[in-house]
Amino acid sequence: LRLTATARYADSKLDIDGFPAPLYQFADTAEFQETRQFSGRAGLAGDLGQLSFDAGYAVSDTRREYFDPAFGNDPSFATKGRSHRAELRGQYRISDAWQLDFGADHEWSRYETSFDAQKSARLASGHALLGWHGSGLNLTAGARINDHSRFGSKATFGANGSIDVSDNWRLRASWGQGFKVPTLYQLFSNYGNVALVPETSTS
Repeated sequence: LRLTATARYADSKLDIDGFPAPLYQFADTAEFQETRQFSGRAGLAGDLGQLSFDAGYAVSDTRREYFDPAFGNDPSFATKGRSHRAELRGQYRISDAWQLDFGADHEWSRYETSFDAQKSARLASGHALLGWHGSGLNLTAGARINDHSRFGSKATFGANGSIDVSDNWRLRASWGQGFKVPTLYQLFSNYGNVALVPETSTS
């Protein structure tokens, strides 16, 4: 068994250019952005013979403030974002040829600005991938279910395989579906668009 913990903190300042009066043409201005970021994760992983796993809990917090000294010392705009994530990944070796990979995660996120109230979302998902790995032939198939508090549930599927056709050649094939929801920043920030919908793909 392995117990791990990581943490990261960053404090940064970014100069911003703009379109100052009276010409309103692009130029260097005194505006700047300050960002403070913290992230951390604690986890437990282990290899128990046929079963191996990695479980953890992570948190991420980002705060940004925008300043324009021409209008005073207080920030003209600010954003706060935070997410919590619990996750589990595992593998069960059923036999020499059969293998089951599985996992689940649950994420809670929230976002707010100086002008907008706090927005929040929850995303839960689980997946399983069953594989057969033989001499010269590998086949896998799996499914994933996502459940989002704002966009509902979506199931996706995938399969792939490979076969040795000679000593120097291997033939591979794969098919899969994808599903990705927009983040709260993409929806509600000053650069966001509330009309965004989840992206889907087939490859």
